[in-house]
Amino acid sequence: MSAEWILSEVKGYKYISFDLYDTLLIRPYVKPKDLFRHMEKVYNAPGFAAARIKAEIQSRGSLRQETTFHRIYDFIPE
Repeated sequence: MSAEWILSEVKGYKYISFDLYDTLLIRPYVKPKDLFRHMEKVYNAPGFAAARIKAEIQSRGSLRQETTFHRIYDFIPE
């Protein structure tokens, strides 16, 4: 994705907004789920990444509704 392409895409809009900190300034992980793999390694918590990903899916339910961190972590066993 080139700067020229981005400029051509936004040229017709009056306002453009960005998630400043996550998108423009800092994005340390290619995929958001990579954070969980990093945490698993740093905190020596085998299985954490898989458990966290599964817990978020479970907490959203079959309708894929929004969820909260508290609800997600309720699905992760001690």
